[in-house]
Amino acid sequence: MFGLTWGTTAIMLMLAIGEANKNQMLKQMQAFGQNVVSFWPGWASKSFKGLNKYRRIKFTLDDVNLIRKFPCVSKAGGKVNAGNREVKYLNKEIAFSVCGVEPDWTDLRNIQADNGGRGINKSDVIRKRRVALIGNKVKDELFGKKKPIGKYIYVLNSPFLVVGVLRPKYEASFFKEMNEDTVFLPISTFMSMFNRNYIDNIAYRPSNLKKNKQTLTSLIHFFARIKSFDPDDKTAIGVWDMTDSDKFIGDFSLGLQIFMGVVGIFTMTVAAIGVANIMNVIVEERTKEIGVKMALGIKRYIIMLQFVFESFMFTLVGGIFGLLISKLVCTGLRIMEVKGMGKPEVTVYVAVITTVVLGIAALLAGFFPARRASKLDPVEALRWQ
Repeated sequence: MFGLTWGTTAIMLMLAIGEANKNQMLKQMQAFGQNVVSFWPGWASKSFKGLNKYRRIKFTLDDVNLIRKFPCVSKAGGKVNAGNREVKYLNKEIAFSVCGVEPDWTDLRNIQADNGGRGINKSDVIRKRRVALIGNKVKDELFGKKKPIGKYIYVLNSPFLVVGVLRPKYEASFFKEMNEDTVFLPISTFMSMFNRNYIDNIAYRPSNLKKNKQTLTSLIHFFARIKSFDPDDKTAIGVWDMTDSDKFIGDFSLGLQIFMGVVGIFTMTVAAIGVANIMNVIVEERTKEIGVKMALGIKRYIIMLQFVFESFMFTLVGGIFGLLISKLVCTGLRIMEVKGMGKPEVTVYVAVITTVVLGIAALLAGFFPARRASKLDPVEALRWQ
């Protein structure tokens, strides 16, 4: 039973932790934007229609508006960066990343203000307001424990009213730090202030995920035509397709779970062999008893079912102990909140798989000893010493 308990615990914990890791990775990626495709301008590495290679490809806000008109695109937005700039509040002056964004871009990228504040909206862009949404690290370093909303910060000596602080969210470390260190401004205000005509990043969400590849190909060919570059030129436009990332995480996690499950099944197989050996010993110890039962007219299949049932009872008790231990371990891991692991839980999915494996183990462990017992000759069994 100890072997069965250990085998059950191994299967349940491996599957539960594998599922928790998958959910955590998906959560990290979705914090960056769910079902979002992001692309940015590059440079032409091929000559095209008489134009030289090594030309810079440039995007404007008009290009974002053109993308919005595509029926296969549900939402699109643009962003422009200024790199690290001095941001001042009272006597504190620290360099932070400053960028201009459209409201649709922040929605797609899951850039949301925490309670009590707001993000950049369409009215801010239309009216070119001097407002700012700041990251958590900007807030901590400039304001400390003070409430920043309603206060003015200075970017290049220009005042901006803080209207919101970024809501904390768990992302991959690079993107988390990038957002925490960032001051977000309305894109129209930003472009006027920094005298910028081109944008650095466009994000969009396809309206039909099943046709995402066709949508991306259509957009690349569309821009290849209006920007005059070869559509097969891989350096002209950089692309990050988040739907591919989600699929990769799903496939990777499934492979990891299968591996963990196989390891657990091997552990369970070892335990089942132990049960089978014990059942063989039991058959030998009760050989004379089996002979008496047969002599009294007990059917062979009844004897066989008796030993199979006993095997199931061993397995059932071991399985219950394994389930309880797994639940306790998962509860402990959730309480400790192990970073990067997620919240492992013995779900119905995990329980069903473990029950199936346990049932097979019990059947195999009890069947052959039971079959051997049912085929004993009554006369020989009664003579057994």
